[in-house]
Amino acid sequence: GDLTHTPLPSGYFSYVVLGETLEHLESPKDAVIEAWRLLRPGGTLAVSVPYREALEPGGSDFRHLWSFDIRDMFELLGPYGDVTVRVKRSWPWSRDWHAPVMYAFLRKNDVC
Repeated sequence: GDLTHTPLPSGYFSYVVLGETLEHLESPKDAVIEAWRLLRPGGTLAVSVPYREALEPGGSDFRHLWSFDIRDMFELLGPYGDVTVRVKRSWPWSRDWHAPVMYAFLRKNDVC
C-alpha cells in the first residue's frame, strides 16, 4: 500500500502512529498530511524518528533519507496544532549504541 494515499475514509482512526517511518519516506510531509486526514477529531498523532541521526557518531543509516531534529519536527507538525516533543537518549537495556529517538505527539482539535 501507499502510506500517502490510503483508501480509508477521513476520520477513520482515533490514534495514528508513525513509528520509525518518516525517515524512510521520500516525502514525510505527504505521510503526515495523510495521517492527519485519517485522524478523527479528538484523536492523537504519535510520531517517532531517530533524533539528529546524521549528526551522531556512527548514527547514520544508509536506508534513511532524512535526519530530524526538534526544529524539523515543529516545522512538520506545527501547522496542525500544539506539538509535544521529547528526546530519549538511548535504550537503557541495550549495550549497543543507538541513535537517540525523538517522540512527538499532537492532538487533533474536536472542531476542525
